[in-house]
Amino acid sequence: MMEIAVQWGAMSTLLLVAAGALKSVEVRSWPWAVIGAMVFGALNLALGWLLTLVTSILLFLPSLLTFGLVGLVVPIVVNMVLLHLADRVTKDHVKIKGVMALATLAVVVSVGGAVIHYILNTATAA
Repeated sequence: MMEIAVQWGAMSTLLLVAAGALKSVEVRSWPWAVIGAMVFGALNLALGWLLTLVTSILLFLPSLLTFGLVGLVVPIVVNMVLLHLADRVTKDHVKIKGVMALATLAVVVSVGGAVIHYILNTATAA
């Protein structure tokens, strides 16, 4: 339970930092950043596995031809879809304007999420 709270807190902070750095991403306030992170997490839990499976199947042949490099794109594409859905659910409180902002935010969330996951796994393993 503590890991989920830490992940939500880290993702909320990541969302606020990205909103501050990207002009085309707006977050109304820090409570809405937490709500946005919660919506993103719920969507990731409900749909993330399905989107990852479908994207991996569709990109199987290109992944073979590029020796797995296309596999690095799968989490970014999945996060783009989930962030777009989270943007729709939160209406005007968390707003992502444009495809480039969505792609940039997806890369930030993918890299940030991987770093958070790594830090939490090494902290619990020790």
